[in-house]
Amino acid sequence: MGTIKSPSLMNRIYQGPYGNLSVHKTYVLLKAAAANSVVELSELPIGMELLGIRILTTGLGTGVKVTVKSGDKELVKDVDVSAALATTTPVLPHYVGKNESNEMLTATITGGAATGELNVLAEYSFVGY
Repeated sequence: MGTIKSPSLMNRIYQGPYGNLSVHKTYVLLKAAAANSVVELSELPIGMELLGIRILTTGLGTGVKVTVKSGDKELVKDVDVSAALATTTPVLPHYVGKNESNEMLTATITGGAATGELNVLAEYSFVGY
């Protein structure tokens, strides 16, 4: 178990006109990531309102599941990513910045060691600070 920093952690997040629906793509290539590892996908800025999570993978291994969070807020829980998957899950609107700070978008690996590519796309609208 440990923390894995994804390459997308340093990507900029576009903040367009207020109210436009946007998608922020994050990705990581995992190599036998231990169960309970936390993948830091991206630092989300204050002013985003998360509306959905898309998960795409070619499969990460038998029994592997993923839970996606923004800060302490659980967005999707125990998504089975053992086989190829492309899914979109609407979430109750979650405003980033309730605690006056940015939030880390994370994916926690459970159920076994994960190997393969994981893409997590956050659907959001920029509503401002």
